[in-house]
Amino acid sequence: MRLEFDDEQSLLQATARDFAARERARQVTDELLRYDTPVMTVAYYAGDGAAVAGRPLEPGSLCTVILGAANHDSRVFDAPMCWTCPDIAPVPRCRSATEPTTA
Repeated sequence: MRLEFDDEQSLLQATARDFAARERARQVTDELLRYDTPVMTVAYYAGDGAAVAGRPLEPGSLCTVILGAANHDSRVFDAPMCWTCPDIAPVPRCRSATEPTTA
């Protein structure tokens, strides 16, 4: 498909719109993967000298990393439990990280 433009200004405007759309798609994709990661856990076997939080692990022991928890760390994200692209899809379960959970 070949696109034709009447003048250079039209071409520049179309290029800017395309760039903005691609950047927005990248932002939304990053947020989607942070908010609801497709892989929640990964298992590793500890090697020699492995440690977690300063605690040594026995070589060959199984360790499970919970990736979804890392993506909701209040030390890294201002609103870790919130979807930060509300113009795309508001999420009603959004709450503050410091707000207590009620059942």
